[in-house]
Amino acid sequence: MKKSILFLFIELLLCQYIFADIFCKAKVLKIGGTEIKGNAKIENVSLKIISGKHKNKIVETKNYLWDEKNYNTYIKPGDTIVIRINETIDGKIDRVSIKGYRRDKILFLFLLVFLIVVFLTCGKKWLVVIASITVTISSFMFLLLPMLKNGHPPIIACGSVAMLIALAMLLLILGFSKKFIASVLSLSIGMLFSVLLSIIFINLTKISGIFMEGSRMLLTATRSITGWTISDFRGIIIGSVIIAALGVTIDIIVDIVVGMSALHNAKKDIARKELMASGLKIGRDVLSGMLGSLFLVFTASSIIMMTVYTVLKTPALRVINWEFFAVVLLEAFIGSLTFVIVIPITVLVSSLIFTKK
Repeated sequence: MKKSILFLFIELLLCQYIFADIFCKAKVLKIGGTEIKGNAKIENVSLKIISGKHKNKIVETKNYLWDEKNYNTYIKPGDTIVIRINETIDGKIDRVSIKGYRRDKILFLFLLVFLIVVFLTCGKKWLVVIASITVTISSFMFLLLPMLKNGHPPIIACGSVAMLIALAMLLLILGFSKKFIASVLSLSIGMLFSVLLSIIFINLTKISGIFMEGSRMLLTATRSITGWTISDFRGIIIGSVIIAALGVTIDIIVDIVVGMSALHNAKKDIARKELMASGLKIGRDVLSGMLGSLFLVFTASSIIMMTVYTVLKTPALRVINWEFFAVVLLEAFIGSLTFVIVIPITVLVSSLIFTKK
């Protein structure tokens, strides 16, 4: 995917370190006179800072409105916006610039709607869903990102944190049981498969990782911020593939394990061969519906770039050999192949555990 979950969290962490106490919210008090310079209309704006260490201060700035409307931030008195403050050496406000609309309230509103819908749909399982989401986000923010920042190998860091998240999720969903053990063993084998295949793919295609979105920003941070030792960009890509593969495979593993467990409980004397056949049928039914969707998900994030290449009539040979295209293909291919290969693995492991005397 163009911007994987891992790169998104890395960019959030970079913003935290590079732009601490610089971005904040402000309320528009009034809009004064305007002037025209070139292709820009300039508004004189009075703002009241409502967050951060400069809270309650009144500042003056300019709002630039360009011919290209999509670049503009249209404001009126009473609006709340996001601003950036440039400070002097002694911490005073030097310059203020308008950076865009405030969207956090809408995002939190949608989050609230999501939680309500989950509660109404899942009932008692609501707490399990919320706990799974909390564990995932907390593990990224407080385990994975500090490990990467401190120079731990990205493959080991991403793999260990991903497995920790998987263990917590499976334990919440399945409890400590044979189903949990079968799921963990199947997922471990699937993750190992995705790591090995990713390493082979990256070595054969000579991907550096430096051309992915966010990599340049990360490289600048490692050179300018004391304590940052991130340099293995290829490892970060493999780590993002591990995390993507985890999200892809955990659902199919749970479906197969739960289905085979229910069948075994209903028919205690079922033969191992018959149980395996039923498990494969479950896996194939899920596979037929999800595999096409997976490719759509992986390719949708690159649709803008592919449209640009088409408009510019970039030669197919150039696009196919672009590192960006290779990484998108890597994520789609490894994620989907792991999804497929984990089906027979899960069926075999589950049948051995459930029919063991």
